[in-house]
Amino acid sequence: RIGPSDLNVLVQGEVGTGKGLIARAIHAASPRSESPFVRFSCAATAEDLAERALFGTAKEALELFGGGKGPFEESAVGGDGRRALADGGTLFLDEVGHLPLELQEKLAGALQTGEFIPVGGDEPRRVSLRVVASCGGDLQQAVEDGRFREDLYHRLAGATITLPPLRDRRDDIPILATAFAERLARRLGRTLEPLSPDAVGRLRAYAWPGNVRELQNVIERAVITSPGSRLHLDRALPEPGTARPAASAPARPTGPQPVRTAKEMQELERANLTRALEACDWKVAGEGGAAKLIGLSPSTLTSRMKALKIERRRK
Repeated sequence: RIGPSDLNVLVQGEVGTGKGLIARAIHAASPRSESPFVRFSCAATAEDLAERALFGTAKEALELFGGGKGPFEESAVGGDGRRALADGGTLFLDEVGHLPLELQEKLAGALQTGEFIPVGGDEPRRVSLRVVASCGGDLQQAVEDGRFREDLYHRLAGATITLPPLRDRRDDIPILATAFAERLARRLGRTLEPLSPDAVGRLRAYAWPGNVRELQNVIERAVITSPGSRLHLDRALPEPGTARPAASAPARPTGPQPVRTAKEMQELERANLTRALEACDWKVAGEGGAAKLIGLSPSTLTSRMKALKIERRRK
């Protein structure tokens, strides 16, 4: 229902829930589907480069982010900046909460008027585009904290889609796992047996801090490392006390195991992450950081800390 409209859309969800896929699906379902879909990472670009890419010349944007065919081909755009590279199409602002406040003000004005003055230019340029923005945290809270402009928030959140974490949709896990396994097996020319009940149980019991992206990585590793037609998870799925050394849970007993509720799993994850952070003196990234100790990327660990409201207690 949102796709055919021309509303700007805010997609919220933890790392790995598929915000980028949803953005592309919105574009594909829109009248702009034949025009460019341009992704801009607000978290991975320095402020001066971000301004040049969003509001500079098309040539600068191409030099900063690469050329080639499609929406980045200079001859195909003839406009200014990354917004003009998406002229007529969809601009995907990934992790928009990281956009500096000065650029937030400029973007809010551009979305209000449909015009912007290129960096180093005098004449305003007009573009027609739809914006889909993603955020891994609570953007409304960022507004309340003064870290994000309220006027820009309301211009981006014409419609809001919140993606649930994988641990809250455990019935989807075997369906997704089967799809990922079958897709890779076809590429490799292999035939796999259906997932065993034991494999399904282990997949459903895991907390999936990296969400669907982590599930895909685990299943692809399992397909590659399984010698026959049966999918083995031993070398692919992180286990408490083995692949994730920060976990202190004992090895799995051979008898029947209790089924934990989603709240219990969340509490276990919170306790485990807190122990890892305390062991690393609350250092998140880099050598000796909790992210490396647990086996997560720093961005995923930071996202889980925010979601679970883990904060260092000041003495």
